Amino acid sequence: SAQKDYGGPAMARLSHEEREILATWAVRLSFWLGGVTLVAIKCLAFFLSGSSLVKASMFESLGDITSSAILALTQMRSRDVQDLHLYPTGKRRLTPLGILFFAAFAISTMTGLIIQNVQELFESSDNSEDNSAALRRLFEEQPRLRRGLRADQLEALILRYSSEEVITEPCSFNSILCLLGVCIFIKGALLTFCSYASRRGESEIAKTLSMDHRNDVLGNSLVVAIFLGTAAVRRRGQDGPWLDKVDPASSMLLASWIFNCWLSTALEQLTVLSNYRAEDQHIENVIAFTKKTLANGPFAVSEVETYHVGEGYAARVIIHPKACAQHNPSEVAAALDALENALLTSDLEVHEVHAKLRPIQALGSESLSDMSWSAEYPMRRT
Repeated sequence: SAQKDYGGPAMARLSHEEREILATWAVRLSFWLGGVTLVAIKCLAFFLSGSSLVKASMFESLGDITSSAILALTQMRSRDVQDLHLYPTGKRRLTPLGILFFAAFAISTMTGLIIQNVQELFESSDNSEDNSAALRRLFEEQPRLRRGLRADQLEALILRYSSEEVITEPCSFNSILCLLGVCIFIKGALLTFCSYASRRGESEIAKTLSMDHRNDVLGNSLVVAIFLGTAAVRRRGQDGPWLDKVDPASSMLLASWIFNCWLSTALEQLTVLSNYRAEDQHIENVIAFTKKTLANGPFAVSEVETYHVGEGYAARVIIHPKACAQHNPSEVAAALDALENALLTSDLEVHEVHAKLRPIQALGSESLSDMSWSAEYPMRRT
């Protein structure tokens, strides 16, 4: 067998070093801007508002720091060449493993959030309702207490002293919106950059980070929308127990959607880590390339199969002589070596090649006694 780094064809494609730089910056910016900076901003927003919704968003950003650290460690380990001798077939499974851990962490976080929101949906809001009713009764029985107050000002005052989540000053409200707007802008910028790094740098880590930033943009936008919507409704005096359920219901729906996205990502990584058979189109492309490579030589393709090996594919190829002719060992070795090198340097993302010569006497036989290494894989006959 042989292995070689995939370089790909010249199609305005970035060099390996440039792709590595893009992936590195995607991880760094996601950690420092998308993690540490956003936690600091949301801590300030929580200090100003005391809102549990902002608090939940702040802890979500703390989770982003942890998940970004997981991908940073994965990238560092996969790029480390000092211990490459300990990985005879390379480190192409490390990145899917890191993404799998990342997805597992996100799934765990979303599961906890869904459970918390379900509990909040079924919690009684009698205390807040009783406080609001008591204050309204007080103002109705003592009209002089509301002297000079408009209806919206009175509702704001009732909200201030009956609810645990209070924004005391308009300037604080505006400040919180500005801070959350900055968070959305940062996440949007990171989403754009990581999407570019994923596309141009062909980085699975950048692709995973772009998914996370997309979810955060949606989550933070939902926080702002609920913040504005509930404040507007309460200012119009339409407060009620149902309003307290808008936040957990919306958060639960968003968490469920994010849970499904990360579950799909986790299943994809399990597929590429388990030597799963490649897609039919990829197998057909490898067969066509192998036939073209062997067209002018003394050998022809007998069977081909490709399967996932983390980042990329491995190919198992069996060839046979075109005619009943004797070939010395050096000719056979040269043909197999040329075929392996051709596949490794192609644009088919093949990183491992296992080529074998089948004796012409064995053609048409269903016995796999001379190729037991492939017995567990259904081979594609050509």
